[in-house]
Amino acid sequence: MNKRIKANSSATLEVPIKQKLTLELKTICWLDACSNDGKYTKEEIIENLKPITCYSCGYIIREDEDVTILAQTYINELNKYEKILIIPTSLIVN
Repeated sequence: MNKRIKANSSATLEVPIKQKLTLELKTICWLDACSNDGKYTKEEIIENLKPITCYSCGYIIREDEDVTILAQTYINELNKYEKILIIPTSLIVN
């Protein structure tokens, strides 16, 4: 099966579709660790320094109680994924 993708107003590009993707594309909100090299009192640390909220999107490769694995890119011609992100599921906030 081929799908036409319009490259510009004067040409089209034939792209062969190897397989229909059955994985879910999802945006995940999660907490990441952070560090700071400044000098702070204990109170300043407690009041001001927090984990960083991150948003990542990708194809869900695995999702269980331990880890959630996202592939941020799928390469159709190779039938492979890249830009893999492994997030501990306990850090996901959405």
